[in-house]
Amino acid sequence: TGGYVLSTLPSNSELFKKGLDWQWKTIDLCAEEKVNRQDPDFYRYMKLETTEGNKRACWNSWIAPYNFEGFFLNMGDMLVKSGDSQTAIKIYRNAMLAKNYSTWPYRTLLENHMKNAKENVKNFQKDNAPIAFNSGRGCVICHQK
Repeated sequence: TGGYVLSTLPSNSELFKKGLDWQWKTIDLCAEEKVNRQDPDFYRYMKLETTEGNKRACWNSWIAPYNFEGFFLNMGDMLVKSGDSQTAIKIYRNAMLAKNYSTWPYRTLLENHMKNAKENVKNFQKDNAPIAFNSGRGCVICHQK
């Protein structure tokens, strides 16, 4: 959640960079190893999915039925904002690995961000950029049932 809040800061700020680093650390914790930064395909880690214990926060659960999708939407937006649209597209694709991706109300938002990632680099660096945090959907991106 720290990265989500810090995503609104300028991409060159130390706190934004720290938030993006936290996103990577979260992925590493969930994968139980350091994920390849150039090819962050999460498919091989899907077998770790759980709804119990601390690791449930990595996945979808009763409290956040679209947590997985929302996390990767936000992280992709942060990568686009930082200027790395190529890695962002790979991160966005991870959201599509969720079993219930087809029922996620915000899949069109993610797909549009993925399709326009390269063009969005400049758009996402503006004040009040149309990133996940500023989408007007806030917490429901992950928590809407």
